[in-house]
Amino acid sequence: MIYFLFVFLFSCVKSTHVEHIERARKSFEASSCLDSLKKNILDSDCTQMYYSVVNEFNIVIRCHKDDKDRGKFWDNYFFMISPSYLEYDVSEQILVAKHTICLDNQTRIQAFPPEEK
Repeated sequence: MIYFLFVFLFSCVKSTHVEHIERARKSFEASSCLDSLKKNILDSDCTQMYYSVVNEFNIVIRCHKDDKDRGKFWDNYFFMISPSYLEYDVSEQILVAKHTICLDNQTRIQAFPPEEK
């Protein structure tokens, strides 16, 4: 019974994440990924950001808000920004594709839920 409950709850969380990613992909306009990301984050009343330089190619940002004030996506998720020309190992390609919400000529943006940080 406990195993069934765990599997059920995990599937609910996973499907919610997939739904958020799909909606985010659709929200990007034809303009640049960075301009659209900025607009979506500002529209969620986020005016300050945390950032972390992961390496020479990747920066991670997240809205600076108290957890109680966060919404479901734009002011809650972590966003990894990297150049679009980066190539990934076969083993990484599936994960990168799963989290990519925008890819243009210059930038790739990936979204990660807070529980995957």
